[in-house]
Amino acid sequence: MTVQQYRGLDALPTPTDKGPKEGALLLVFGTTEHLQRHDVQQVLSAWARTHVVAGASSDALISTVGLESLPVFTHLRFEQTRVRLASAPVPDPEASYEVGRQLGQVLAEPQLRYVLLLADGFLL
Repeated sequence: MTVQQYRGLDALPTPTDKGPKEGALLLVFGTTEHLQRHDVQQVLSAWARTHVVAGASSDALISTVGLESLPVFTHLRFEQTRVRLASAPVPDPEASYEVGRQLGQVLAEPQLRYVLLLADGFLL
């Protein structure tokens, strides 16, 4: 596995067509305003063949770690791992168990070894 992290839009390279896309994941973190910007959306469209997961956080939380002006991109490449994505809305905290069960059914397969869960912590 290789992990590369880029701070800011200008640091993120253009994706290459080398390697299988099913073994790649691009995690994007920033404020809601970052992720809605046209230039960020344009760059992310270049990564359309890679699994992209974006998460927005409150401005206050990101500001406490000094990232108020830049989104952060983390590119993970796995050599022998297939990355799959599944998502479902959690309408309220009481529904979180059932939503988790449904996601488990969607992802269940004999080769599954790990799950990375990104969620709104207030709804779990």
